[in-house]
Amino acid sequence: MYAVYDPVTCHCVLASAGHPGRVLVARGGAETGMVPLRPGPPLGKGAEPFEATELRLSAGDVLCFYTGALARDPFHTRRALPLVREVTSDGAEGGRPVTEVGGRILEKLLQEPLDDDLALLVTRVRRLP
Repeated sequence: MYAVYDPVTCHCVLASAGHPGRVLVARGGAETGMVPLRPGPPLGKGAEPFEATELRLSAGDVLCFYTGALARDPFHTRRALPLVREVTSDGAEGGRPVTEVGGRILEKLLQEPLDDDLALLVTRVRRLP
């Protein structure tokens, strides 16, 4: 997954090399959804050009990127959206620190054995004047 974010314009461009996991939580947790992104081939597996997805974000939005067990297992993938919404529900802007959000997501996911590795990155959008 490759993402470039401009904190002045709040414009974000994403591209993926085979990784489907990405969740966006709008500021305040009111709206949660999968970022529409068509994953390209894994690095070293093909020569197709990668399609980029452009997003206009708002200060306080939360982006979660994940791979491994969470991305491959349909049960965990179905749980990703409500789980991220739940742990950010007290408001993305000024809410829980992203380290706590990530920790709570992992705590809930690791209650069951995973059949693969798991990588998770949680970030909160900031804006610069």
